Amino acid sequence: MINQVINQRFEVLEKTSESTLFAVYRARDKGNNRTVALKSVQKAWQDDAPFVAGLKTGAHQASALKHPHIGQQLEWMDTQWGPTLVMEFVRGIDLKERIRRIAPFTLAAAVDVAVALVEALQFAHGLKMVHGDVRPQNVIVSPEGAVKLLDFGISSGICASPAAQHAVLLRSAPYHAPELSTTVPGTVAGDIYAMGAVLYEMLTGAVVYSGETPAAIADLHAFAPIPSPRALNPGVPLSLEGIVVKCLQKRPDQRYLNAGELLTDLRSVRDALRFGKPLSWSPIDLEKLPPESVTRPAATVNSGSYDRPPEQVPKSGERTYMSPNNRLRAREERVSNLIKGAIGFMSAALFVVLVGYYVVYSRYFVPPQTESVPSFVGMQITHAQEISLAKKIRLLAHGSYTDQARGVIFKSDQDMGAAVHPGQYINVWYSKGPMYVNVPNVKGMDRDTARKTLEDAGLTVGKLQAQYSSTVPIDNIISQDVSSKKRVLHDTTVDLTYSDGPTPGFEATPGTSSNGSPATSPNSGSSTGGNSSTTGTSTGGSGTGSSQQSADNPAAAVGAASGAGSSSNSTPLPATHTFNFPITLHKTPESGAGPWDVRITYTDSTGEHEVMDSQQNDGDKVPVSFEYTGSNITLKIYYNGVKVYDKKLNPQTLKKRAGSGQ
Repeated sequence: MINQVINQRFEVLEKTSESTLFAVYRARDKGNNRTVALKSVQKAWQDDAPFVAGLKTGAHQASALKHPHIGQQLEWMDTQWGPTLVMEFVRGIDLKERIRRIAPFTLAAAVDVAVALVEALQFAHGLKMVHGDVRPQNVIVSPEGAVKLLDFGISSGICASPAAQHAVLLRSAPYHAPELSTTVPGTVAGDIYAMGAVLYEMLTGAVVYSGETPAAIADLHAFAPIPSPRALNPGVPLSLEGIVVKCLQKRPDQRYLNAGELLTDLRSVRDALRFGKPLSWSPIDLEKLPPESVTRPAATVNSGSYDRPPEQVPKSGERTYMSPNNRLRAREERVSNLIKGAIGFMSAALFVVLVGYYVVYSRYFVPPQTESVPSFVGMQITHAQEISLAKKIRLLAHGSYTDQARGVIFKSDQDMGAAVHPGQYINVWYSKGPMYVNVPNVKGMDRDTARKTLEDAGLTVGKLQAQYSSTVPIDNIISQDVSSKKRVLHDTTVDLTYSDGPTPGFEATPGTSSNGSPATSPNSGSSTGGNSSTTGTSTGGSGTGSSQQSADNPAAAVGAASGAGSSSNSTPLPATHTFNFPITLHKTPESGAGPWDVRITYTDSTGEHEVMDSQQNDGDKVPVSFEYTGSNITLKIYYNGVKVYDKKLNPQTLKKRAGSGQ
């Protein structure tokens, strides 16, 4: 590409860097007479359609970010050398190389870089866009000290392609928050965690966790204690240590809630460094954290002594100042003898009272009976509470996430066999189970069994929503909103959808069997739940038309106007049929009145297909027509990406029912 002119506009001057996924070139924009950077997708990745599509979407979103500390995305273009990003050209070296050369940074330099990066994140988060891949390799520091955060939007392409994730995993693993999987583009909490890892590396010259494989590093992020930067760099003040530890908390809700809060603390540290203010405060109480959650250096002892300057001989006529010791002695000498006598008398009286109390106590007081502390370690917390209640010992239980079995006590502040008095407090620490747990599959279970299964796994049951179903027994679970293939945080809420039985007026009508096929009613030839009609032409004996159904879903109803029915001969239906029904769109409590971006799909025996994707309003009647293979389809409707209708249908049954007047 060097010395070539791309799209009759960009003259390529030189290659500046190269990675697994991209090659970066410096080029001159002949139209605007400015220097730009061309980030071209490597040839090996140009055929990876999900990666290229996600990259294009992310680039368009990132083009709206215009900030002094963000490397701007200018445009996307397809060239004969492959998809290419046009970006602002930033002179300098990346922060990773700078750390390798001069780390640990001075406190002022590290804080200045961190403030610039968090200002960029705060601006991007305000526009509802996260970075998803904050690491020193994506930060450029110019010779003048200007800081630029690059590659906004790139994570959208990487997360869409498993192969691309694998290619960059080892470089991004040291900065990846423990709650994020590689398929998630990123979150605000994830960016804050990565910012804490970058600040730790600037202060110490080492990454927070290192391992031989990405999986080993991910386990350290999830379970290992948070290392204190003061362990490697004793010059780090308490305030900076607290900022780093708060950013690196395992649970997202224990970190800074947003970039603005983090920026406020960093600016306070910067001002204190500039004006000589104390840095003994911390945004998080490090002493109250569980001892196994943070690795800190041993506390240094400050004796409080200082070197007093030698006394100077005053010059003639110069005022002489007494030392603090001399001032104290002069004040004591001014105390009258009367006051000294009163103090002596009160001291003697207090001594007599104490001696008398000791004599009475020794003769008449019976010491209370003591209890021997049982071996609480290894015992279930509920059993320990029962024993302490019987012994009249007050047990203070402290829960902590560990790899030990849930509810088992692993530490006590009293040794086994120690003598304690009734009512005395004993602190014990028990395991709340692992921080991350596997989600069990509760589909098909009844509600009580599903709840107990999720709670036994360390999860919380959230919303219980009823849904009509002709295939799942009543009160049994149809679906869960958290996949059983995931590993999530302890106490994560799982919403469940359970069966409320067949749909009244359609799947449970006398004229329809449980699987949706027509059935013969012993009393009547028509359905009792709702009415429907059909219109259209026949296709291989099956016909086309439309039907009306309003009881199945508040968001959408399949409706029809008028027409003739299809023939009802006994010949088998052809493999391919025609669906030709209008769908009336209705608002739901969650969707509002619209307009919405409406997407309609159907799934037949050949797979899932998209019918339409357009903007519609409440009450719109949308004609839907398509050909499908097989006897049944699953029709789905989405409002703004949220599924509001999901139903398995037999369109041929609808047509026959409409033709017979049901």
